[in-house]
Amino acid sequence: MKVTIKWMKELNASEDDLATFEECIPTGEADQLFVLNKCAELSTNHFCDKFARLAEWLISFLPLTACPLVIKKFSGTTLFYPGSVTVKKDIKIGSSFFIGGELKADRKIIIDGGCIRAKNIKASEIINKNGGKIFGNIETEKINNNRGIIWAIKEIKAQEIINKNMGTIHGGIKADKIINNGGYIRSGNDAVIKAREIIHKNSGIIGGCIEADQISTQ
Repeated sequence: MKVTIKWMKELNASEDDLATFEECIPTGEADQLFVLNKCAELSTNHFCDKFARLAEWLISFLPLTACPLVIKKFSGTTLFYPGSVTVKKDIKIGSSFFIGGELKADRKIIIDGGCIRAKNIKASEIINKNGGKIFGNIETEKINNNRGIIWAIKEIKAQEIINKNMGTIHGGIKADKIINNGGYIRSGNDAVIKAREIIHKNSGIIGGCIEADQISTQ
C-alpha cells in the first residue's frame, strides 16, 4: 500500500504528522514499508520524537501485513512494522519498537528506557527498566518491572510479576504471584487482578478489583 498526503488528510492526520511525512518523503507518496523504514532511519532513538510519533500514527491506520517479519537476532534500536514480528533470541530495546500485530520472542525481552507497542507481546521473560514503556497485552512466565510503565490493552498473564521502585502496571492481571515493592498497580475499568498470592513491600499500592487467595504486607 502507498502512503500519500491525501490518504493521511482523509484520516485527519495532524499538521505536525503531515509536515513530518513531507520531511521524510518529499515526493508526497511512497510504499508503507519504505515510509516506516525512513521514519526508523531518521528517528533520534527516542520514542517521543516526531518520526516515532508519525510511525505510531501510521501503524494505527495501515492494514495489518499478512507476512510476519522473522528476525534471528535484533541488533537495532528502532523498528516500525505494520504486522507481527518474531525474534529468535533475546531482544534488547533502548528506543522505539512499534508494530501492528503480535511480538513474539523465543527468549527474553529487555526494555531499557525504550518503548514497545504491539497488540500482543509473548516471551519467556520481560524485563522493563529505566523508564521503559510497554503498551499491549502480555503473556510470559515472569515480569520484572523496575521503574517502568506497563499498560495492557486488556490483560497481562504471568507466573510471577515483580513491580518495584515506582513501577506502574495498569490492566487486568492473571498471575500466580505478585510482588509489589514500592510500585503502583491498578486493574482499570472492567478488569480484574487475579493472583494466588500478593505481597506488598515499601508502601506499594494496588487498586481496582482484586481477587487473591493471600495478601500480605512486609
